[in-house]
Amino acid sequence: MKQTIVAAVLLAAQCAWAVGPDIEFKCPRRIRTQQVLYGPADDWRQSTEKPQVAGSPGDVEYSEHNLDFVTFSTGVPEDRAVLRPDLEVKAKHGKWSTSWKFEDSREIWFACHYRATTVMLSRQLPPDVKTCTAEYMKNVGIAVQRVWCQ
Repeated sequence: MKQTIVAAVLLAAQCAWAVGPDIEFKCPRRIRTQQVLYGPADDWRQSTEKPQVAGSPGDVEYSEHNLDFVTFSTGVPEDRAVLRPDLEVKAKHGKWSTSWKFEDSREIWFACHYRATTVMLSRQLPPDVKTCTAEYMKNVGIAVQRVWCQ
């Protein structure tokens, strides 16, 4: 009972941030990357294992990576000025959400992070965005369910 009340209060606080219409951001659910050796490996022969990707011929030279999580940062994501969420709400059945509130006019960037790769995709938020929320679901192939901002 106590957890339900706490979750309801946090959810109400999250909804209180709502100001205007939602802007939904959709990260690509899956990306393809290609891995290469970065420097010599003396006395070793380099080769690449060709992963089997469902629905493609056997000779693929890329790896597929599922969307894992999202972040917001001040400045470009590779500068690593990642913002901590202001609010996290855990619900039943493995669902939870994280929310960020942007109080000043800093340059805010949104980044999509993928499993088993350092490649990320990012874009700058419009300057009038004041809040963003990401919904997640545990134990599914792609945890990020939805990201929206206001």
